[in-house]
Amino acid sequence: MVFSAAALAAEPDAQKFDPTANYSHTKLFGLEAQGDKFVYVFDRSGSMGDDGGKPLREAKKQLLASLAELDEHSQFYLIFYNEQPRLFDLGNSRGRLIFATPSNKRQAENFISSVEAGGGTDHMAALSLALQQRPDVIFLLTDGEEKDDLTADDLKRIDRLNGGGTMINVIQFAAVPRPTSSLIQLAHENRGQHVFVDIKHYGESSNAQAK
Repeated sequence: MVFSAAALAAEPDAQKFDPTANYSHTKLFGLEAQGDKFVYVFDRSGSMGDDGGKPLREAKKQLLASLAELDEHSQFYLIFYNEQPRLFDLGNSRGRLIFATPSNKRQAENFISSVEAGGGTDHMAALSLALQQRPDVIFLLTDGEEKDDLTADDLKRIDRLNGGGTMINVIQFAAVPRPTSSLIQLAHENRGQHVFVDIKHYGESSNAQAK
C-alpha cells in the first residue's frame, strides 16, 4: 500500500520528464527520475528482515527492476547500510560509479542477493558517501523509525555537501505516515520526491492516498 503515490514534489521546478532527452529513465516504488548517474542508498537494518524478510525482499526486487531500466551509457552505484555503509565493490571501482553494462548489472545482482538484514540505522554516513559521487539522482530507501531521523544539523550538512546539485528521492516504509519525518524535508530541500509505503500490505491494493 502506497500512502502518497503522487509523492511530495520538492519545488515548482522539480524534475520534468522529457522523453526525447538522452537520459535513462527509471523508477522506484512509483518515484520516477531521469539522469546519467544514479546512486541507490538502501537501509539493511534488522527491521528490514521483519515479516519474513518482506521489506528487504521487496526493496531488492524494486532495485533490480530500476537497474534494468538503465542503459549502458548511464552509471550507478549501490550502498546498503545499517550502522555502517556496505559498498558495491567491483575491485578497482570501489567508491566510484560504474556503467550500467549487462556484466556490471549481473555483478550488482549477485551483490544485492548477498545482502542480509541486521543492525541499526544511520542514514548520514551512507548519504555522505552517496553525495561524494556527485550523481544526478539518489534514491534513499529506509524503514527507519523516528529516533533514526536526520537531525537539523544533519540536514544542514547535507545541504552544504549537495548544494542543490543532486536530486534526492526518498522511499520510507511505514505502516502509518509520519508527516513530521525529517526525511520529507530532506527530499523537499533537495529537489526530490517522498513517498510512504506500507510494505506489510504492499501490492494488496492499488489505491493510493495522495499527500
